[in-house]
Amino acid sequence: DRFRRKGFDESGQASSFQHLLAESEELEHFVFSELTGKHVEADGEAFVGLTAWEWIRGYSVLRFLTQQYFHDAENPLDPIRISRTGILDVLVDAGLKPPSSERFVQLCSFNQKSVDMHDCPIIQVGNDDLCLLPFPANTQSVTRLVLSQLSKLGIRFDDKGTVLEDRLNRLLSLHGVRCAPNPSNGRDTPEIDQLALWQGKLFVFECKFYGLPSENARQDRK
Repeated sequence: DRFRRKGFDESGQASSFQHLLAESEELEHFVFSELTGKHVEADGEAFVGLTAWEWIRGYSVLRFLTQQYFHDAENPLDPIRISRTGILDVLVDAGLKPPSSERFVQLCSFNQKSVDMHDCPIIQVGNDDLCLLPFPANTQSVTRLVLSQLSKLGIRFDDKGTVLEDRLNRLLSLHGVRCAPNPSNGRDTPEIDQLALWQGKLFVFECKFYGLPSENARQDRK
């Protein structure tokens, strides 16, 4: 219960807690969107049953619990023991729906199929207790954990380059610049991501996305 009260206002409303988490997630949302080309929305596209917003919020809660534990713990090296019901309640207070909270705990719990504990910092102990490993959970980059976990679960963002081209098209069009892509019709016609005509001059854009590659290195080695 001491975890649940942190970040709440005097009335005990969850809104202040959610606001606290939202402030810490602004950069995470931006980075996730830039690296994947996907918008972060509470009711947006689902990845393995959870939206990007829910993934980020879930790991933010784990980080929050860990930082509160560090503040009070005699030995920060000790793992955090918390009831399953307790951590589910905190996730719901943070804005996740009960089914999403269950899903998040399930996917982020270390098991026989897990590669490592980097993005699975929860270990089941007994029937209703969970052990939260402090140092993996207290990450500097929630987005890094989300992308690592999604990659291991088979999610690829192969269309991120196309998303960047669409963004460029909307940006140019918004400022009244005539623009359009020029797809390749064969070997003699190179593909051009975006052509733009501005003040009598033709501009050629080649879009390069600097995000994470979609290749699965582990699978390629097999």
